[in-house]
This record gives sequence, C-alpha cells and structure tokens, in this order.
Amino acid sequence: GAVKNTGVINSYFNGYDYIGGVVGYNDNGTITHCYNTSEIVGTNLIGGMVGVNFGTIENCYNTGKISGSNIYVGGVAGSSDGTTTNCSNTGDVSGYGYVGGVLGFNEGGTITNCYNTGDVSGYGSVGGVVGSNVDTIANCYNTGSVSGSIEVGGVVGTNNTTIIYCYY
Repeated sequence: GAVKNTGVINSYFNGYDYIGGVVGYNDNGTITHCYNTSEIVGTNLIGGMVGVNFGTIENCYNTGKISGSNIYVGGVAGSSDGTTTNCSNTGDVSGYGYVGGVLGFNEGGTITNCYNTGDVSGYGSVGGVVGSNVDTIANCYNTGSVSGSIEVGGVVGTNNTTIIYCYY
C-alpha cells in the first residue's frame, strides 16, 4: 500500500509496540511526503513516521517528541529494513537502547540524505542519525546533542558497516 501527502498534527499517541505518527507497521508499502508534529510515547518500536519499516519512507519529517521506555526508538522510524530517503527529524528522541534521531535501528536498509537536529538520549547504542546500523548510511548529518552511557556517537552509536559522507 501507499500513504502519501499526509500530516498528523498536534496529537498524542501512547502505546506498547509498533507505534508511529503515521503508520505503526509498514510491510513493503511506501510512505511519501508525510509529516508528524505529535508526541508519541511507547515501549518498543516507536517512530515519528512509523514504528517498523519494511518498505520505503521518502521525503517525510517529524517535529514531535518521541519517547520509548525500552528499545528501537527513532525520530522517523524505530526500526527499518527498508529504504529511508530525504527524511528529517527536529523533535527530541529518547529511549533506553537503539535510539536514533532518524532511525533507532537500521537492520538492513539504506539511509540517504537524512538529518536530525533534535536532542537524542538513551542508555546504549545511541546515535544522532542512527542508534545501531548494519547497512549503508550516506549523505546524512546530525546537529542535535547526543547523550548516553555506552556506544554513543554523533552520527551512529553502534556501526557494523558503511557510513559515507556523513557528519556531526
């Protein structure tokens, strides 16, 4: 399926898993030209656009506060095994582990031309763009503050692969 040209404005979401401002679980769908300004609170797999992404997210942004009490928390997506392109986050993001300004966990997808300016905080695997990364990140940046206790980075908290042309 596809979600296009959709904005979620000034709402409040509170749930357990798979919580997103626009979509909870994206299974091979496409999310394009969407945005969220709402506050989202949950436990695991929490994101400004989508909780879990197995499809494509393009030209989307989040300005809302995103917070998860456990793992996989991101300004755009909590976890992604898909493509994330031309997306941004300006809201504050917090969680326990795998916390990122754009993605909490990049489990096998590519992230291109994305940025974060919000503050990112957690305990471990905390990054300005991605908390934990196992695929390619290219042309991304972070200008927000990043804080945590272990595996903390301005761009990526924990990295297992390629980061190209990114900065903090």
